[in-house]
Amino acid sequence: MSWLSNFLTRKYVKRFSRVELQKRNHKYILRALSAYGYNNSENMKSGGETFFVERILTHLNPRVAFDVGANVGNYSRMLLKALPDAEVHAFEPLQEPFAKLSELSVEFDGRSIPINLGVGNRVQDLEIHYNPEASSHASFSTEVAAVPYLANENTRTIPVTTLDSYCNDRLGKAKVDFIKIDTEGFEAEVLQGAKQLLENHRPMAVQIEFNWHHMFRSHSLYYLASFLPEYEVFQLIPGGMSRRDAKDPLSNLFMFSNFVFLRKDLVQPLEQAGFRF
Repeated sequence: MSWLSNFLTRKYVKRFSRVELQKRNHKYILRALSAYGYNNSENMKSGGETFFVERILTHLNPRVAFDVGANVGNYSRMLLKALPDAEVHAFEPLQEPFAKLSELSVEFDGRSIPINLGVGNRVQDLEIHYNPEASSHASFSTEVAAVPYLANENTRTIPVTTLDSYCNDRLGKAKVDFIKIDTEGFEAEVLQGAKQLLENHRPMAVQIEFNWHHMFRSHSLYYLASFLPEYEVFQLIPGGMSRRDAKDPLSNLFMFSNFVFLRKDLVQPLEQAGFRF
């Protein structure tokens, strides 16, 4: 930093680091982090997903998308509406939200393909922990029970597949262009089970929800990025997306956020098309 920046920083710290101002500092930090892309969980627009799907994905025009952890299908619906030529393979392990998700097949003339399976790093049966009143918080991880707002007191044994196995068995020659993963702390296992897919299909983009869950599992964003070395990292912000360094501590805050891993060869063409990151 320049001498002026150092001087102003010292002045600011001296003035605002008093004990009686710590609650105010906490509020300021949270507001700044919200603008940076954290804790905007009210809806898909505030979380940046609407911008990403309606602006970036419509430009990239993926034809086959995977929605892993689809729940009742809100994200799948957005994909299907924004991408009229795409088919969406939506994975949801719990029967109750899956019934709602399945309705999209009729609404979108078969372009929505619901799969009533969990997704992980091997084909097996796993115990899922869930709350019937908040099915979107269901997780295969026991560690995430430490997240304060979770109340996943119910359990059920669920058949689990891998994305590699699914592609080999059911996708044929179709190429996967986009993957969204929202599995409440189980994202690393999904990526581990998609090694062949990532190498052979080279999806345009992978979106991952990041949250408190990953702290209790010791899974940093840096760790998740290690599964996607051919991709550049972006954080979704309200109305846009911003380039991030997975090694930067500010990119590894265990707070709700959506990160997009964009294949490196696609970044410059998007910038040339007028997108600002």
